[in-house]
Amino acid sequence: MANTQAGRGLTLAKLLAIAGVFLVFHVISLVVERGRIPDTSQASFGDLSLVIIFEVLSWAAYPILAFCFLVLLETRGPTPTIFWATLGLCVLTELAYDFLRTGTLFDFASQTFAWSFLLCFVIFVAARRAGTGAQSGAGPGTGPGVESGAAAGKIAVVAVIIAALAWAVLGAVGSRFAGFFPGVIVILMFVVFYYLKGRENTMMMSAALIGATFGLAPAFGVIFLHYRAPLLREQPGLPPAAVLLVFPAALAAGTLAVPLLA
Repeated sequence: MANTQAGRGLTLAKLLAIAGVFLVFHVISLVVERGRIPDTSQASFGDLSLVIIFEVLSWAAYPILAFCFLVLLETRGPTPTIFWATLGLCVLTELAYDFLRTGTLFDFASQTFAWSFLLCFVIFVAARRAGTGAQSGAGPGTGPGVESGAAAGKIAVVAVIIAALAWAVLGAVGSRFAGFFPGVIVILMFVVFYYLKGRENTMMMSAALIGATFGLAPAFGVIFLHYRAPLLREQPGLPPAAVLLVFPAALAAGTLAVPLLA
């Protein structure tokens, strides 16, 4: 149930609902691709255009989902329960995604964008342990040893972020078109929201600029975050965990719609 104390504006549940609407475009794009484009070399311009347009529109969900996932981690902490729930959701979504796109349960040509949230979890844990981020205060000690340790922690976090981005690119996380990596969008948005917390204008502008480099749709998604409830991060009103099953269920339902377009 949404927390009414969070203030007027878009609650977490409403943000997730908006993201869900955009993700419907992702499902439609997959259905059209599977049902109408068995061979891209012989596909019509209209069908290809529909697939690309709907897919790009769905990217508006990524900044919203990245922000909501960060709120979850900040509220509950990076617990083993959240890790295993995220991993389970990634596996379930991957199976539904592969089956809808290729008709097989396992296809290693690309991965669903959901895996990027597991990478974000790892980044969050690394950043927390290193004591970096807008929410991290100064440590109790000072001196060369402490400063060198802090510098090593920052370097380690940068290395983790670069490794996550590399995985998103090399593993084609969320990628359906050459040169476009939705997993990278999610990770970059997550990092921006984590490190620029407390600097609203800078955070929103940075996220919008990143979104603008990926077909503009992610930048459109950032607009909804600007109208979130003022106390959303402090009093998020987390929705039921069962909400997470809606997306893989939608992918599974999309499989049933494929024969209608064949």
